[in-house]
Amino acid sequence: PPLGKMLNPFTGIWQNGQKTSRTDINLHSVSIKQDIEIVLDEREVPHIYANSLNDALFAQGYMHAKHRYFQMDMMSRSASGRVAEVAGPSKLSYDLSQRRKGMVYAIEQAERGWKKFPDRYQLIQKYVDGVNTALAEWSPADYPLEYKLLNVLPEPWTIKKTIMIVKMMANDLAGRGSDIPATNMLEVLGNDLFFSIYDEHEDIETPVILDEYLSKAASMRKDTIWAAINKDIYYKTDFKEPIKGIGSNNWAISGSKTESGNPIFANDPHLTLSLPSIWYETHLQYEDVNAYGVTIPGMPGLIMGWNDQIAWGETNVSQDIKDYYEIEWTDVTKSHYMFDGKPTPTKIVVETYKVKGTVNYKDTLRYTVHGPVVYESPNGDKDLAVRWLAHDEPESPEMMTFIDAMSAKSYDEYLKATEVFITPAQNFLAASKFGDIGLRVNGKFYKKSSQDGRFVKKGNNSEYLSIDYIPIDENPQMRNPDRGWIASSNQVSTSDKYPYYFNGRFEHYRNRTIDSLLNHMGNITATEMMNMQQNSHGDKARDLLPRILDNDNFNEENEDAVNIHLDLSQWNHNYHPELKAPSYFEEWYTNIYRNTWDEIYAFSDSMQILYPTSWKTIEFILKQPNHKFFDIQSTPKKETASDIIRMSFLQMQDTMQERIAEGKSNNWNNYSPMHIWHLLRVPALSRKNVLHTGSGDAINSNINNFGPSWRMVVDLKDKPLGYGVYPGGQSGNPLSNEYDSNIEMWEQGKYHEIDIYLTKEEWKINGQTIQINAQQ
Repeated sequence: PPLGKMLNPFTGIWQNGQKTSRTDINLHSVSIKQDIEIVLDEREVPHIYANSLNDALFAQGYMHAKHRYFQMDMMSRSASGRVAEVAGPSKLSYDLSQRRKGMVYAIEQAERGWKKFPDRYQLIQKYVDGVNTALAEWSPADYPLEYKLLNVLPEPWTIKKTIMIVKMMANDLAGRGSDIPATNMLEVLGNDLFFSIYDEHEDIETPVILDEYLSKAASMRKDTIWAAINKDIYYKTDFKEPIKGIGSNNWAISGSKTESGNPIFANDPHLTLSLPSIWYETHLQYEDVNAYGVTIPGMPGLIMGWNDQIAWGETNVSQDIKDYYEIEWTDVTKSHYMFDGKPTPTKIVVETYKVKGTVNYKDTLRYTVHGPVVYESPNGDKDLAVRWLAHDEPESPEMMTFIDAMSAKSYDEYLKATEVFITPAQNFLAASKFGDIGLRVNGKFYKKSSQDGRFVKKGNNSEYLSIDYIPIDENPQMRNPDRGWIASSNQVSTSDKYPYYFNGRFEHYRNRTIDSLLNHMGNITATEMMNMQQNSHGDKARDLLPRILDNDNFNEENEDAVNIHLDLSQWNHNYHPELKAPSYFEEWYTNIYRNTWDEIYAFSDSMQILYPTSWKTIEFILKQPNHKFFDIQSTPKKETASDIIRMSFLQMQDTMQERIAEGKSNNWNNYSPMHIWHLLRVPALSRKNVLHTGSGDAINSNINNFGPSWRMVVDLKDKPLGYGVYPGGQSGNPLSNEYDSNIEMWEQGKYHEIDIYLTKEEWKINGQTIQINAQQ
């Protein structure tokens, strides 16, 4: 930005430091019916006192904008492919990919669907009015710091921008599929080898829903869709694999297993950690509702939280809800494609991209009956269109899910409130102080039979379209099981006994740790549940380490190797920051994995590949140590698992010695550093090398910049008491004390005790009051 403008003492960045003082505010609005009082406590959590839901959502929008508007703006731009407008040419490729995958199409479809429910639509407008009321108060001096750094202006908020936030979450949590790499691997490996490597169910899996709770489906599709799978094709795209680290844990304990006899609820979503945080704490009191939880700035309602009667929260289901179709064009113009034996016109849309500092860019998008063409091959003979469930026009008022949930007074009311939810599919878990615990795998799913949607399908025949939804009452769900607990952590939803087929990339370790702990615990307290969320034990290490330590790995005269081996043999599989053993194991395992699957990696230059799972890799080591994939093709010897383990140990030892020579520590916190980046990745506005325990396979799932983005435990006593913390702060202003004030507590595994029954006067201690008066 122009230096003089940025440093202007009256409107520049200096003003942002002065905007952190806490003085009471009094204003008027024609958008509310009755007066609203907002009390900001000493952590700047807003406690909203309103007389109606309309006014409460207005106040929520007002506070989102006041504390987090730049974040809201960037998330909406990211969803709609408009980042280059403010960040310049370096972000154009990102914008192109967002629009090509149909994000704008999904947003427009949702807007059409939302408008079919005018009363609910107007309720969202009240939230939007609150956002824009806050923006109207700003002068240039008040603009968030980032606008001054980028030299751009904020725009008014709209309902469409709220939809963008909704679709951005769908993209982050359910926007990837493995159809393309799976199709490639099926072709190069053949059926037998492919299905032996890429099993969908393991022998020791612990699904979310127990078999006895699976419904009997009323109808099914045809038994097989193998004719739909394309052969003799190789796709090379830039589509990324799902990121290890995005996920969550939640569990609910019935009173039969707790010390107090009351249910206890716990939730910790694992998402990208950022500054500002994805979450914003809010307390809403209106009519007979008293609810507290976390919100996503830009969206009304409480995503996770509790009220006087229930606690609720979600984890990602991780099912693949994207299908890819190969398009058969009639000619090189791509103006028509074949469908059911007839040339069908392509819908052509020319997208214009504004790019800061340069001329506009235009891109031509093509839409088919399946959806947008997301990938165009060099010769046009392998172009792919995508059908994504998030593209479908909603047939229910999905925008009400997290608004109605916070007023539910029982588990039955919660089920009813959340049945309108569509995507991204989530494990919706709730517990009530009346004793109920229950979970529904929630969202819309296409009816599919075996292998449908796992591979690229032919796009020239309606027979291969996924069009019918599974009825909501046939979604997997469970309530009050005899064992006294329910838990989910992104593992497979059900066993293969569920009548409908689904596929995806599922968790295989955290769920086993959680299940084992809850099975053996009794007289459980909220404190124990908070401690359990900090659990750093890795079941992957427990499964594999005894076998690889038993291998003849090194020369016993090598002191360094002996010390590493000793460290690992004494390790209890907990990933603590000061330990070296976790670093040794993860480096060793990474080498074992790459050396085992070197033939798979060899294909990556010519096509997108599907990486085998860790659990399958370990199964081969333990049960099939002479499998041909352990043989390294570039050597004359026929290697076995033992050779791979030995070679990988020596590679690990070399890497660790190199790190020491470079002045790097091999303790876990340094080997696997965690950073919490500012949205613009400005180092001075970020927190680097955050202290952390755990790994991607532990309950406390921390890896790179992914981790528990909000930890919550609720003791559902007569007056429910909550505990929560997230690694950030309420304010989006980097110059505010509340920008990152919770990080130290989060690092230490501590929580804020949150009593929603404190009086207004108690919240005001060291706080601030905002009075919004109704102006007729």
